[in-house]
Amino acid sequence: MPVKEDAFNIFKFEGSPYEIGLEHGEKLGDEILRALNRFKFALEDDYGKKWEWFREFSIKNFYDKFHEDIVEEILGIIHGARKKGFDIHIEDIITLNTIAEIDSYFSWIKSIPSDSRCTSFIANGKYTSNGDYILAHTTWWRYYTANSFKFLFIYNPDRGYPFAMQSAPGLLFSFTDFYYNSKGIAISETTIDGIKTFNMDGEPLFQRLRNAIQYSSDMEGVIYNLTHNNNGAYANDYLIGSRDGIGLLELGTFNYGIIKKREGFIVSSNRFQFENLKEEVKIEYDSYDDSDTSRYIRMEQFIKNNKLDIETAKRLLADHYDISLKKEFPGKNSICGHREEEPRLDKFDKRPPYFVTGSIDGKIVTSKMASIGSSWIKWGKPCNTKFLANEHIQKHQEYKWLEGHLEDVIPSNWQEIQHGWRI
Repeated sequence: MPVKEDAFNIFKFEGSPYEIGLEHGEKLGDEILRALNRFKFALEDDYGKKWEWFREFSIKNFYDKFHEDIVEEILGIIHGARKKGFDIHIEDIITLNTIAEIDSYFSWIKSIPSDSRCTSFIANGKYTSNGDYILAHTTWWRYYTANSFKFLFIYNPDRGYPFAMQSAPGLLFSFTDFYYNSKGIAISETTIDGIKTFNMDGEPLFQRLRNAIQYSSDMEGVIYNLTHNNNGAYANDYLIGSRDGIGLLELGTFNYGIIKKREGFIVSSNRFQFENLKEEVKIEYDSYDDSDTSRYIRMEQFIKNNKLDIETAKRLLADHYDISLKKEFPGKNSICGHREEEPRLDKFDKRPPYFVTGSIDGKIVTSKMASIGSSWIKWGKPCNTKFLANEHIQKHQEYKWLEGHLEDVIPSNWQEIQHGWRI
């Protein structure tokens, strides 16, 4: 299957861990190399170290915590890619899958702020048109690595449950964190701003997330897999949909909180919601002008006034209302994020004005859709605005250093994918 440049690409894998990896490597070896090049540039620029340093760091600190089936799948990826002539090494795949650990490590030791942001919401009962849960998510990502995430992977493993996830070639988890499985479980997340803790001895995030979606048939299974031996990488608010209700797992490194609802809604926009997380968070959410707070309040307002179905969920993902300005303004405070259009500074991520990050997609799934193997997906900004790299650099010369790395993000139409669970 050829890769489409400006739309989600759908790939199906089945079998044992090694067979899944082999198929992954054979089909996507060239795209794995593209992903490695993008993240190599991003890591080296962020932390001033060469890719070889990150490879050695990941092997030394995380590889011995990988489970046997994870190692088998990685070996399959390597062998499949090499079979097609792509020179990819195990150290590269290990590093790619532990970037969350690398970022959290540097936040921990150097108090470096993160610019990772997403927006997500889940609702059921009287807040949706038919009572079924609706989970929706838009990823905020830098535009010089974003295009690696225009993939929906569908797995039919020989152990566990069939599942689907948005991901990038070479990854064994989503990283953008949108998942659903045949038991009607769905998971999304937004990263908690300001956390500066990390546990080097815990289990890597990618492995815990993979277990959570592949082996969980209910909310309790998701919570157990994510909290057991947690290392704190990419501390998140996880929204969880299940046949029994909806939930929030707010997971720091050493503290967490859980909300479960038979009926209601939960919104998530990078701000912690439990007091015990204050021990780990080094910022205060104290202003409508904060991106995290403004998006949170806007989602609450919208959901209280609009019964959610697929179309209203799409509208909310594309929303541009800035509550701090009391008007439509696509920028850092809008649910459909346009940080590249934002002249104001943000105290959380400390990035300069017009920084090249924002919404890159839209995904929606319901309980019924998850159970039968279906979802609505859209590549690019939910509002359909194009991001054009050369045009942005010409307008903002301070980003000329990204020439050759910054990429266009061109929206596709919304697609209802009915892939099913039988391959």
